[in-house]
Amino acid sequence: MASNQINKDMEMSDSSLRRLDNRKLVQTYPVDGVGGAGYDSRAWRVMRLTIVGSPADGCTRFHRIQPTWQSAPDLPSEALSPINSPVQDMILTAAANVSEDLKVVVKNLADTVGPVDLSLAQLHIRDESAQKVAAAAAVLKLQQGVEENASEQRMLSAMQERTEEDVRNQEGWNASIRKRLEADMAALENHMDERADVFEMRLNAFEMRLNAMGMRLNAIENRVNAMEDMFENRVSALEERFNRELAEMKALVLHLVGQGHNATN
Repeated sequence: MASNQINKDMEMSDSSLRRLDNRKLVQTYPVDGVGGAGYDSRAWRVMRLTIVGSPADGCTRFHRIQPTWQSAPDLPSEALSPINSPVQDMILTAAANVSEDLKVVVKNLADTVGPVDLSLAQLHIRDESAQKVAAAAAVLKLQQGVEENASEQRMLSAMQERTEEDVRNQEGWNASIRKRLEADMAALENHMDERADVFEMRLNAFEMRLNAMGMRLNAIENRVNAMEDMFENRVSALEERFNRELAEMKALVLHLVGQGHNATN
């Protein structure tokens, strides 16, 4: 019978759930089993818990998850105060007493629906055991915040270590590049010095060749001057000889002409 009722409630629409009477907002299904914590010998089945909130309470976000049917003892149907503000249904599958199982279930619930503030200021709950549920959820939220902070701290530490390692690697690369540049500059300077020495040697050799060519030119000029002087001397000697022989020929002609006049007479 209880199983049929559970299946029937699972088929309810959201609008049907919202139209439930206030006294039925927490559904309990007694079945045979282990006794509840201080209530009776029956174990309670799944209960539907409605979180009531309003902007005045600071509860501006509501969440909903689908029903899951598990054993959840110890929460009576009077767990909620009358509804006087907008509501949404939330399924809570946990025992009301603050136990390790409850902490696990509430933590899983928070992980499933996202960040939900279950502080007493935002829950209209007057049942002590339900307040324990809210208190346990608040503690778990704080623990989750601490874990998230620790996780973020570890992430920041890992990022810092990676950054420092990158900086060290970059410094090592910079030192290696600096050494390579210094070695390249030294090699370039040596190469330029060698090229300068070679150029100076070639320039000296060219200068020596120019000096040798100048000496040869001087020798040629001297020879030309000597040949010019010798040519002038020979021309002068030829001119003197020509003049002398011409004078002799004139004298001979005059002598012969004088002898011819004498013979005619």
